[in-house]
Parts: sequence; C-alpha cells; structure tokens
Amino acid sequence: MPERKPLSIGVLIIGSLYWDERRQTWREARLNMGESFNVPMRIRYGRLSTGRDNTYTMVFSGQAGEGQAKVVRCRQDIVNAADLDVETNELWAAERNMKADGSIASDWGCVALLCNPASKVPAAFTDAWAARVRAVSGYGGIPHVPGEETPVSAAGLLKVPWPVVAGTNGSVPLDLLIATANHPTLAGDPKSYPSPKMIADAWLTKEAVKNDRVAYFRNNVANGINTFEDADIAALLDGAHRHQ
Repeated sequence: MPERKPLSIGVLIIGSLYWDERRQTWREARLNMGESFNVPMRIRYGRLSTGRDNTYTMVFSGQAGEGQAKVVRCRQDIVNAADLDVETNELWAAERNMKADGSIASDWGCVALLCNPASKVPAAFTDAWAARVRAVSGYGGIPHVPGEETPVSAAGLLKVPWPVVAGTNGSVPLDLLIATANHPTLAGDPKSYPSPKMIADAWLTKEAVKNDRVAYFRNNVANGINTFEDADIAALLDGAHRHQ
C-alpha cells in the first residue's frame, strides 16, 4: 500500500485495559493517556471469564442500554496497513497479557476496526484490514441474542456508531479506532444475557471473594467505565455484604 497522509488512531476501551496494572507497559508504550475521552456506548457485563473465577467481563451489545466507555489516542498515527497491524497486534497482546505474536483473535474475542465516516478513510486501507481478518481462522462469529446483530462484521469492522464525546455533540476527533470485542456467555432459550443478579452472584462466590474479583467492577466504575445495569449490580452486591 503506498504511503499516504497519516491517520490518527485510538483504542476504544470497555474494561480493564484502561486501569489494570498488568497493562501499564502497553499503555505507556502505545497510548497517550492525556488524550482520553469519555464516550456513550452500549456495553454490558456479559462474558463469563474462567480466568477471573467465572465472573463477568464487558462486551458490546446492541440491546444494552447506554453506558460509558473510554477512547484513548495512540501515540503513533497510522500511515499504512503495516502500522495498523502493529497497533492491533499490541492491543491483542495487552488483552492476553502476553507478548505480541501477530494474532488478533481467538475463540473468545477479536480485535475490530471502526472508521470515522467523516474522515474518508481510503478503501484500500479497509480492504487490507478485511483481507487480514479473512486470513484468521475463526475470526469474529461473536454470539448475539435474537433481534441483535453480531457486533463485528466479516470484514472486521465494529458495528457501532462512531462515538461522540460525552456531554457534547462533537464526535471523537480521530480517524480510526480499534477495540477488543469479546464473546458473551449466553444462556437459556431464547438465548439471553446474564441478569444483574447473576452478575452480582458470580462476584459473591467463595473463590471470587477470596480473590477480590469484584475489584474489576469497582475499578471500572471508579474510572468512568459503566453500564446501564451498574446501579442494580451495586445494590445487589452491597445488600449481600450487609447481610453477611
């Protein structure tokens, strides 16, 4: 792909990538934390994480009420597809707490791209990204409930509107965003997301309490990452603690 005008890029963050100390090295190397935006976003606790003692982490969901996520600008702008590969590889490595190995997906999530419609991102750019994700076995295929679209297209694009800055009518002033979209854990017939009680109960199990897994929820809230169900979840957690 020929050299072209640099495109500004950021990461759309809906969980612990923003605050987890294990991701500090990645944040310092790749992100400009001083250029961070609060953005309304339809997100929820929905993925049952075995690595967090079977408690829930965050997912994108078209049926969720409006919550709030973060956008943080990357230190380096993007000139070509190779530059985008670097950022997506490093994001996925940070997500897995591993060194970058060229992968951008697994059976529990993937990295997706979002383009600012006002930026006229060249088609050659998105075509190169689509070709890359097509070469990844099992990319995408994120479960969803009836009446809801899967959040990532076959071309690797995140299917959410370009975000606005919270409290304003202004769009996030970047050309591109990348994000990790995780697979929700759906149950029942028809399939549904976990209820606030299921989410709270998971953080109240013996193992989760011992390892303070509810810190994931508390840290999200403290850092301005929230969902439409946070008040209900917090009330259930606090009520359980009062009765212990």
